Amino acid sequence: MAILDMNMIRAYFMLDLSTAHLPLETVEQINRGEFYRKVYLRSDYGFVFHISEYYDLGEREQELERCPCPAFRAALKIAWRYNLRFIMYDQDAEPHYDVEELPIYEW
Repeated sequence: MAILDMNMIRAYFMLDLSTAHLPLETVEQINRGEFYRKVYLRSDYGFVFHISEYYDLGEREQELERCPCPAFRAALKIAWRYNLRFIMYDQDAEPHYDVEELPIYEW
C-alpha cells in the first residue's frame, strides 16, 4: 500500500490508493473543494491528504465522526494503524482488491 517504487523514504509516510477506493460523489466534492478536509497536494491524476499519525484516541474518534465518507474513514484507519502521514489517491493506481476494509467503486 505504501509507495515503494519511486522513493524508499516515501514508503514510510504514504498510503497509496486508487481513486476507485472513493465514491464518485466524494471525488467530485474533493475536486470542488467541498470535502470536509483540505487537499494537501493536487494533480491531474489525483490528490494527497496530509494526516497526523500523532492523534490520540479521542482525536481520532472525533475525526472519524466528522468524516462524511465511509471509504475515507476506512483509509484513515489503515493509515493510522501504520503511522502514515499521507493518503494519496491516484487515478492510475490499481485498486487493492485484497484489502477487505477498502471498498471499491465502479464509476
